[in-house]
Amino acid sequence: MRALLPELYASSVGQFSFIFEGRTGGGLTIAEAMPMTAQRAWGNFTTLYYIAYAGMLYVGYRLFKESKPGTTLLLVWSIIILFIMLAQNRFAYYYAINVAKLEEAYNKNPADALKGIRIWHIIAVLIILAVFIYPPAEISIVKGITRGGSISEGYYEWHETMAWMRENTPDPGLDYYGTYEMPPPGEKYPYPETAYGVMSWWDYGHIITYWGHRIPNANPFQAGIGGGEGHAPGASTYLTAQSEEEANRVLDALGVNGKPGARYVASNAYMAYAIQPVFAEWNLDSVGYYTQIQVPDGGEMTTVTIPTEKYYNTMESRLHIYDGNGLKHYRLVHESTPNPHTRGGNMETQYKYIYNQVYGGNLKIEESGYAKLFEYVKGAKITGNAPDGTITITNTIQTNIGRTFTYTQTTEAVNGTYTLIVPYSTEGPLQEEGYTNFDTKPVGTYTLQTGDKTIKVSVPEEAVMKGETITVNLI
Repeated sequence: MRALLPELYASSVGQFSFIFEGRTGGGLTIAEAMPMTAQRAWGNFTTLYYIAYAGMLYVGYRLFKESKPGTTLLLVWSIIILFIMLAQNRFAYYYAINVAKLEEAYNKNPADALKGIRIWHIIAVLIILAVFIYPPAEISIVKGITRGGSISEGYYEWHETMAWMRENTPDPGLDYYGTYEMPPPGEKYPYPETAYGVMSWWDYGHIITYWGHRIPNANPFQAGIGGGEGHAPGASTYLTAQSEEEANRVLDALGVNGKPGARYVASNAYMAYAIQPVFAEWNLDSVGYYTQIQVPDGGEMTTVTIPTEKYYNTMESRLHIYDGNGLKHYRLVHESTPNPHTRGGNMETQYKYIYNQVYGGNLKIEESGYAKLFEYVKGAKITGNAPDGTITITNTIQTNIGRTFTYTQTTEAVNGTYTLIVPYSTEGPLQEEGYTNFDTKPVGTYTLQTGDKTIKVSVPEEAVMKGETITVNLI
């Protein structure tokens, strides 16, 4: 059938391979698609999972003694669902029915089940219970309930940031409640000129749509992830890009209507501090994100695992951990309140401390917003004449929660000229259609410096959005 009718095979029998074969590569990072393990089985069913095997054997025994359609159906159905669940643990929901029916069948007539039992049968069962079934302490029921303590998911902070985006960024020009036809195969949807995307990890695509009323570049249908053997443009290649230029090329490749594929980048602490290796796994580039070092511990040396420079160089790190400091085309426009009790948020100060101590960084050891929204802009070009040497531009950025950080960028003047591109407007947002009503902004003008010469520079919002040139001579 596969050779004669490949399309029919792919749409029917071929679909079963998706279930039974399980996932590989980045697909194995999807929690619900991971293979079933003893720990997960215990978490779902406790001892009933193992008793169901005994029930399956008993149903098989009854079928051998007397063939009945109902008994045959139960056995075949249970075996199929069991194998599906072993491939992807999400199907435990379905197998729960089989477990209940197998328990019922096994206990319906206990006398039949006990016929012929000898003392060595009982001893064997006790050994199996002791070795294979009794759960170790780390997966006990009590541990499962209390695992993680007060760690939360950061839903409040994420919702606040998405709601802010909905009210303070341009309308993409698509009716949220409208219906849309899928374009023909191989063609892109004819988006209006006002449309734009929001880059984030695919886990949050529906949240961006539902709470933010915006178009995500990737979503839980696993569209837009990119990566793979060809490192296709998408969320995985963007977030793991090792430079701003590389990340920009990803957005350009995703572009529509002659514009980059995303105007905003939404991030949270879980993305920055907990699941960056997951992005890399989808991009088939998971090597080199962690290393081991020796540190003193009570008079002895112990081995600890820490992030590498490759980890700290990703676009996700440059945005969320560094607040976009030094980037030419990205500015922080809003952040939520911090939440050190979230996954990822509870690792922020530790990762910043490691960066400073091991890699010579100068990050402020503080808790910043759990969720952050960045805007991708053309940037204002500041250029002019200057003596050859290092040119530095700085500004103090104050966020909507009152936190401040220093934006710094450097370049070299060569042959008497220099050029810098900066993403922040010093004159505040424009109250016009098509502009972001940002509430994170500089507290004053930029400071441009070379040697002992310093000049203050103002940058209007139009220059940032349109990529206009501002001439400032330093000689």
